[in-house]
Amino acid sequence: AVDMALPPELFDDIIKHTRHHTPTILACALVRRSWLPSSRHHHFANRVVLLHARNIATFVELIASPHATIRGYVRHLNLWGLELSSRKLARFTFEPPSQNDEETETWIDRHPAIITALAHDLPAVESLAFGDLSWDSLKPATQAVFYSKFRALATLELRSSAFDFTSDVVELISSKPALRKLHLLDVAWSPDPGSDHHILDQFPVPQGLDSLRLTDCYQRDILDWMVSRHPVPAVRYLQLGRVQPPDAPSIGRFLKLLGPELKTLQFEFSSLDAGGDAESFFFSVDLVHNTSLHTISVHKFVNESIYQFSRPVAWILKVLSRAQNLTQLFLGITLADPEEFYPPEDPIDWTELDCVLSGCPKLRMIIFCISGQVPLQSAINALTGRLPQCAGRGQVLFRGGFPP
Repeated sequence: AVDMALPPELFDDIIKHTRHHTPTILACALVRRSWLPSSRHHHFANRVVLLHARNIATFVELIASPHATIRGYVRHLNLWGLELSSRKLARFTFEPPSQNDEETETWIDRHPAIITALAHDLPAVESLAFGDLSWDSLKPATQAVFYSKFRALATLELRSSAFDFTSDVVELISSKPALRKLHLLDVAWSPDPGSDHHILDQFPVPQGLDSLRLTDCYQRDILDWMVSRHPVPAVRYLQLGRVQPPDAPSIGRFLKLLGPELKTLQFEFSSLDAGGDAESFFFSVDLVHNTSLHTISVHKFVNESIYQFSRPVAWILKVLSRAQNLTQLFLGITLADPEEFYPPEDPIDWTELDCVLSGCPKLRMIIFCISGQVPLQSAINALTGRLPQCAGRGQVLFRGGFPP
């Protein structure tokens, strides 16, 4: 009677407003069958399904059921390929263990058909992340499934994994033509064998890519591949994480070709020779080409949590001075004591910092992200007094920790 009196769009809107309260939205799915699609849609909008050896059998059984109600709604899927002994693996996959108790393999490799089933039964998946995988330990049949399935992905994240060669990573990325976000975090690979430098030319770059994160990986290999497949994708959001000298020239070429497409940029220098790393970056990267770049985040701008025999601050200021349309700047500072603002060796020139940043014509906000053991108020007191021009203009803000 209620359904007859009110339009279904009204119920959809009511259910949408409950999406952040799990018990309520789950209860809505139980009230009326007609509410189930809307409830499932909003429930799984941002919910990640994490699969690993301990739950994969139960999940596959769930989605294979004729009464399953989630197949068309799961959008975000994480596969964690923890290696377990074959005997332990059998406990979670209902198969007899190997005769060799010491044998180890990932559940993904032992059951490649599971990945095929997931791709078939979860047609709405738009983001896929997998981690703790060794690509060279996977059987060719398993690798082929990753290449051929989930072709409509918008987001791909590879984390804490190792591949054989550059071409393996590139082929996997290229196999997802609708990709918009690509994240590589702590991923390793080796150069392709032989002297054929054109092996990557066969793999097109997803042209819709607009968000790229390359952290703790060989950035130069991915960026050089993208540059070689001109035109480069119009990446607007670029996170580089820790930058090292061998990667700097490739970063410079990529940013030059991006030109006005780039909107935000993140990087850091955190090796023992952080100053040397920043110097290489300055001579390789010219942000003058990126005329729409409005936000820069520098993690570990000042980092007293580890010993460094050179500081990157002076070179970072030179890099920033070229970004003339910068409006927002995040600077990460990690300290244990307020006195570390004024180190006796290789002191930080706060006067120069104040002068350079106050001279950026469009800069509105300088957000210092404070971490470590120093109290936030102590950092505020110390820095405000050292940056009189910026503070006087109301540009200086503070927060605890770095934004995600």
